Amino acid sequence: MGDSISRRAVLAASAAGASALAGCGGQGGNGGNGGGGDDAPLLSTLRLANSTDQALTVHLVVERNDDFVHWSTQRLGPQNGGADAAPAETTVERTWSDDTGEFVINARLDQRSEGRTVDLSELSGDPNCWGIELEVTRNGDFNVWTTEDPEGCPIGGGNGNNES
Repeated sequence: MGDSISRRAVLAASAAGASALAGCGGQGGNGGNGGGGDDAPLLSTLRLANSTDQALTVHLVVERNDDFVHWSTQRLGPQNGGADAAPAETTVERTWSDDTGEFVINARLDQRSEGRTVDLSELSGDPNCWGIELEVTRNGDFNVWTTEDPEGCPIGGGNGNNES
């Protein structure tokens, strides 16, 4: 008799708890926009910058949902380059669509076997779009600068106010 009462109480409490939590799963968190749980952000802008005194080459691969959506080699001039030097900064031409997803950026300097990987799902924040800048430092590492919902974000109209 005591078992059937506690079993019913557990079932009733479970049903009430499930009802209270309905719609909460998947909201917010990294890589979502809070609007539906499964919506991941768009990589809206990708920039490269060279903070060294030498020209360099960056090999760049962008993946969305484990599919390659961009693969290029970018040449950057030195930070204090002359009139004939390549620019020290560039915005990478976006060859991927406005589809959102799980973006991963892989960057490697020429003549190096290892580089930097940036997985947007690991970034803190909850934007519709990410703007990413990879800056090559004097020791050959990459600094990563992020902007939530940068200007030009095709989803929700970016304002570019959240630079970190």
